[in-house]
Amino acid sequence: MFTLGYDAKKNRVHFVGDRMAMEDVAPYISELTEILKQVRPGFTGLTDLTGCRVLTQEVVKKLSPTNELAIKAGFSTTKKWAYITDSPVFKMQMKRMFGDFVAYFESYAEADEYLSN
Repeated sequence: MFTLGYDAKKNRVHFVGDRMAMEDVAPYISELTEILKQVRPGFTGLTDLTGCRVLTQEVVKKLSPTNELAIKAGFSTTKKWAYITDSPVFKMQMKRMFGDFVAYFESYAEADEYLSN
């Protein structure tokens, strides 16, 4: 299960999840697409994976193009999408999926500070 939202005040997309299975991919992409219609140019993103299980390769493949959606919607050119995780496996997966598009943090406070400055 996941929660996806938009904080208009911070111009930030938020994702929190405890899983992302194949049946979650289509609803996630649909919700993300709708949220990206609300963002302003220069928006930032924060993904909290602290409670999430490692993704299957099928899920990774389906989610990989989502960073292109964010770029087309006007994602910040000065920041990376912040991921909260202390899992080396997640860091490896996200690096394979998104390359240098993401930065990693171990707490919400660290990620929020990075995105807010």
